Amino acid sequence: MDGSGTSTAVRIGADGQVATCELDLLGAVGADDEGVWTGPDPHLAMEDGLGSEQEADDAEQKDQDQGAVPQWVRDGPVTSWEDYGRAEREAADALVPGDVEQFEAASLQIGEGESFGWFAYPPGQEPEDPELLPDPPPPAPTGPVTLRRVRADGGADQVVVSRVVSRIEAVGAQILRLVFHPTGPLYTADGGGGHFVDYPRRVAEIDLADELPASIDLDAAPSQPLQEEDWDEEDWLEPVTAESDRVDLSGIAGTRWALRALGQGKIEETVQAVVEQYAALDEPHIVWTKRDNSWQRVQSEFADVHVHVEGRWPTTEVIVDFTYRPAPGASLRRRTRVFDDTGAPAISPHLTIYLDEDLATTDLDRLPVDEGRRLI
Repeated sequence: MDGSGTSTAVRIGADGQVATCELDLLGAVGADDEGVWTGPDPHLAMEDGLGSEQEADDAEQKDQDQGAVPQWVRDGPVTSWEDYGRAEREAADALVPGDVEQFEAASLQIGEGESFGWFAYPPGQEPEDPELLPDPPPPAPTGPVTLRRVRADGGADQVVVSRVVSRIEAVGAQILRLVFHPTGPLYTADGGGGHFVDYPRRVAEIDLADELPASIDLDAAPSQPLQEEDWDEEDWLEPVTAESDRVDLSGIAGTRWALRALGQGKIEETVQAVVEQYAALDEPHIVWTKRDNSWQRVQSEFADVHVHVEGRWPTTEVIVDFTYRPAPGASLRRRTRVFDDTGAPAISPHLTIYLDEDLATTDLDRLPVDEGRRLI
């Protein structure tokens, strides 16, 4: 799938023949012997959007409560990373009494996603119980949706299905197995004022021995609830290891990626987009803290940031060298491949978020070394 949301299906036949077809804006939901099945995104089809009106209202209210970041904060002095962390830890420690058994424990969240452990509320100062959410409406039926099968011969078939379908596979001669959602999300109380969300799924097997029908009523077809062990989506991601499952495509035309035409201007623009993400690592963060209900401009945990580019298209890499204040003395490096083997851009707008996650979950002492720097 490329940045426009379109995707391409590739079929490699047992004889080594390769065929491709464009799937437009529909996503692949499965395949059979005839071709690739495509359909609308199941979650969007069920909810008609990425978020609820309540989520939007909550986000708007949060903005109103915290207010827009004033200009004086953006231009103001920067609190050092050490001083900010020390102040937050001291604020947390001040709330912990000597005998914690007398108090109710609660989680202290400071800033955006930061946590300094657990503390206890003194008697009489416990927060009020959260207001219970109103009972959600019962789940509504999904569908109908139109599924499209793009055949290997270049043709296409179409069928209207009564419910949203999230997966299709061939399980026998002319038998299709459909995983479908009879209703939208099901909400159940979580005991803390909120709700758990579940997406009910059922499985039906459709016999296409005669021909592909124009429509399928999944409510009328025999079906059963989907058992997790029946459909392990991770199986689709398992690497092929058995030699008997490998297909040797050596010397067969069309089985190697061909470089796509990409102008020099587009190449430079794509590389610069990666450079700019990493170049901003050491810029101060603007943080709103709950302890004093105010904004602060805080020094970044990244320092000594240097970004450079190595290699020629399509093997171009952007390399960022840096030090990380939570791990003093560690010189670190991140390498990012900008293009895939076809020469197409293969980057994300969230590279610094991925870096943060890796730093938070990695034992830095066990990283490989690249030119004297630990490669993360």
